Amino acid sequence: MKKGYTYILVALLMLLALAGCVNKEEDYEPNFSIFFNAVVGNRTKANYTDVVYPNDVPFRVWGYKLINSKDWNSNRSDADVVFDDLQVKYQNGFWYTVQQHIWPSDEYRMNFFAFSPSDCNATFSRENGVELKNFDAAKDCGFLYSEPVTDMISPEIDAPVQLVFKSPMSEVLFKVYAVSSNDINLNITGVKLKDVYTKGNFMQYSTPHWYDLSEKKDVVVFEGDNSLKNTPECVGESIYLIPQDIKPVIFYNYKVDGTLVPIYREVELDMSNLPKPSTGRKQVYTIKISPETVVVQNPKK
Repeated sequence: MKKGYTYILVALLMLLALAGCVNKEEDYEPNFSIFFNAVVGNRTKANYTDVVYPNDVPFRVWGYKLINSKDWNSNRSDADVVFDDLQVKYQNGFWYTVQQHIWPSDEYRMNFFAFSPSDCNATFSRENGVELKNFDAAKDCGFLYSEPVTDMISPEIDAPVQLVFKSPMSEVLFKVYAVSSNDINLNITGVKLKDVYTKGNFMQYSTPHWYDLSEKKDVVVFEGDNSLKNTPECVGESIYLIPQDIKPVIFYNYKVDGTLVPIYREVELDMSNLPKPSTGRKQVYTIKISPETVVVQNPKK
């Protein structure tokens, strides 16, 4: 009889042990590390393919947590710092903080911010986001800032936080073509932007914008003597500038039956009804030139 009681006791103990294991599995929370994948957002609206971020350019990151009942935009002042101004290093295809940080429990949501490169003279605050002060185009460090990753819950699998970096600068490219009769050959000799602001301050919040622009300079886009065709072709390379109103000036001449007309034309284009260069975007302006007129067409977006 005692032997029977012994079997029953052992069976009960095994059941209790199994029940304990089940409860532990239900209460288990995975301790995933926080790490990152980084890309550079495409500047054009027509093509949304992002570009791989260079793995030899470290960046800096910030991480804050908020309880689930609060969102970042309305309650950022209540957020707790998880890590502050950390440099990350590239390893096996991803970016890791020098010190390991674990995702908080699912009672919280995480918020991430970053800028690149790590040695750029930028700062971050929860009030203004990423800021770059006293920017000088002549000393551009290749500054990029990440789109905010906010209100992110802990992942159910070990996966990176996706950071999409953007440039606060605008990319501008000019294309030119000719409209003329067969006996007239048009040549473009120069493209210049007048009075371009080359210094200023950038702030991410509430929307990315520049302010306190200063120090105007003329920027040469192209110098040469290119024969124009009847289809648009690029003149010069893309230029990167602080978003602002621009004043392009076109220089050209033309030949009639192979003889150069002794008139060199200089025309400042009317941009009043055209979109101006914008933050993080590429604007392509197409210019139509005839012997008498120069017209800039609505840019592709």
